[in-house]
Amino acid sequence: MNTQQIIARVAVVFGVEPAQINAGNRAPRLVEARQAAAFALRYQCDQSYADIAAALGYRDHTTAVWAVQAAGRRAKIRPDYSDKIAQIGAMV
Repeated sequence: MNTQQIIARVAVVFGVEPAQINAGNRAPRLVEARQAAAFALRYQCDQSYADIAAALGYRDHTTAVWAVQAAGRRAKIRPDYSDKIAQIGAMV
């Protein structure tokens, strides 16, 4: 699975356009989608934080680290978010 496939899957699951995921918009639903994409890129594609930052338009790798951690924390407390992350990995 590559970066564009993950972004396309995240867009479907979160009901957004793929271009919105890495556009830098700070609307909560887009932030959640972008963080889910970062999480999926890290754990489903084994990408480096630097590669994730470049793919999602983050300034540097530290923002990607924070995004992956934020998605993990959110998934632990919100079953709906956890389900969405699972859907990303389960899509064919």
